[in-house]
Amino acid sequence: MKKQILSLALILLSSTAISNPDSLTPKEFQILCITEFPTTSFIGYSINDQINMRFVNSNGIQFMPISSSLITIHDLKLLSQRAEVLKNLDSETEFQLQTKDCVVHADQTFFCDGGHAQFKDTLGNTVQVDYLASRLLQSKSQNNTYNQVQVTLGLRINKESYSIDMNYAPFECGIDYK
Repeated sequence: MKKQILSLALILLSSTAISNPDSLTPKEFQILCITEFPTTSFIGYSINDQINMRFVNSNGIQFMPISSSLITIHDLKLLSQRAEVLKNLDSETEFQLQTKDCVVHADQTFFCDGGHAQFKDTLGNTVQVDYLASRLLQSKSQNNTYNQVQVTLGLRINKESYSIDMNYAPFECGIDYK
């Protein structure tokens, strides 16, 4: 009897997770995140089951963000090493994701597994796309609340992981899906 109850509970839990209206795998997906004065942008749209993504650094790759975290003096050498690898990306890069590998949430955040997405850097190295994701950031002061959308591109270059984070005001970053 306990096994039957446990089995029924697991079935109910899994069907609830699958039919969760707060998240879904989109059939169509569009993203447009561009700062008011263009810097680092993410532009993507789906055709059939594929999302065509463009990662654009309007002012050149030397102005691409390479860290969004707290930086100490100890980190400078590591940041310099990261910059040496990431500077070999093109200022405009295109890659494809599959809509089946994406989940979009009701709060407009999303996560796309990179699957087999890849592209070449300027040296001919293969760059694997690990993921593309967004999250909402909120900070509060005495009387104000500030919201931002952070888009993160996770990459693997020469078996090392890198992430490129860019923050946008909500009016600079839109996600549309069906």
